[in-house]
Amino acid sequence: MNSEPKFRRRPRPPKAAGPLYRQEAEKFRQHLRKTLPKRPWHKKLRVAIDENKRTGLVLWIILPSAIDAFWAASLIRHVDETMTRLNGDIRRISVTAPTHPKSGYAPLISSQVSEREFPHRIFSESEYQGFIRYLNWCASDACPAINQTGGMRLLMHLANSSSLQWETVNAFVKFAARQKFLTCSVDDALGALTSQERASHPLWACPNGITRWQAIKTLVEEGYLVDFVGRQRPLRPFHSTATLVEIRALVANAFQLTSDDILGASRQAHIMHARQIAAAVMRRVTSRTLVEIGGSLGGRDHSTVMNSLERIEKWKQLDPMHAGIVESFAQIADNMGILKVSALRKLAIQQMKRHPQDLHSNPNDPSIGLVANHSGSPIQRSDITQLSLTNSGHPKRV
Repeated sequence: MNSEPKFRRRPRPPKAAGPLYRQEAEKFRQHLRKTLPKRPWHKKLRVAIDENKRTGLVLWIILPSAIDAFWAASLIRHVDETMTRLNGDIRRISVTAPTHPKSGYAPLISSQVSEREFPHRIFSESEYQGFIRYLNWCASDACPAINQTGGMRLLMHLANSSSLQWETVNAFVKFAARQKFLTCSVDDALGALTSQERASHPLWACPNGITRWQAIKTLVEEGYLVDFVGRQRPLRPFHSTATLVEIRALVANAFQLTSDDILGASRQAHIMHARQIAAAVMRRVTSRTLVEIGGSLGGRDHSTVMNSLERIEKWKQLDPMHAGIVESFAQIADNMGILKVSALRKLAIQQMKRHPQDLHSNPNDPSIGLVANHSGSPIQRSDITQLSLTNSGHPKRV
């Protein structure tokens, strides 16, 4: 049982549109399905209209999971003012998902409608941080060994500790040298990584310093890892990776599904999407073969896994938001593996005791309760935040 504090409750949409707005809500739903590019949640979105005394009419768009909600919210700005012609009294659009039953997390991404058009939406820092806390909660719940020694707080500390991340980078480089994976000396590899310390990295999952995930990516791109490792899977030190079962549970938690859903035969698009992300994360942060990955996803063959990986890459190319979500899953899964190393876990616990303020344990911290901050300072450091759609097409169903 995860002992982490739950997320504070947020304003929730009505279960159904009121009698006066039922037909209007259905018109909006049909319009959204025609206007928004097809995505796995395309047919699962629900729409409700609610009247708020302070803000006026609110259009609620409800997605199956928090992952789908963040992805969908990044595309809302592509709906032009023709949407408001259906009802010019709409003053706010809110994208959300059902409350996660165990963590209590419920995303809420709102935009004010002004002059009958939707503004360019950039996510606020509190929205990013709340989402990452949710993913870390899912990770700690999926890994009992981590949950027993600090859970989400330990994962968040690892993400925010540049010194601890550098320890993991050192450990990997030395491991790669012992395994004869490096094409250069240890000093040369560490020197190249030092120069990359402030390079771009998964913004949501690890905001400080260079991570093991980023270090491996850099060494592969620079040709400092032997060709086999670069072409196949960057190998981690033994016992420092999340298991396939843990990654599957992480993804299932985040998508508000069960492991049985991932393992089952369902071909519903949003379930298939979760299964595909699980395959992509397993491939990128473990040394397992396609056959082993397919076996952990319900006995699927290697060709099915390959199709899943190709589809995830296509989604990433289409939507920067989706790319950021996948990178965050990969970074957090890698952090799960790092904390399985006894020495690193003990070091993390010691650092947490010395710097408790780094845990953001203040109950009034907006990044914990996801207090709305629609006019707050947005993050400008990554292309992910621009949320541009480069192509309105969609990859073939596999």
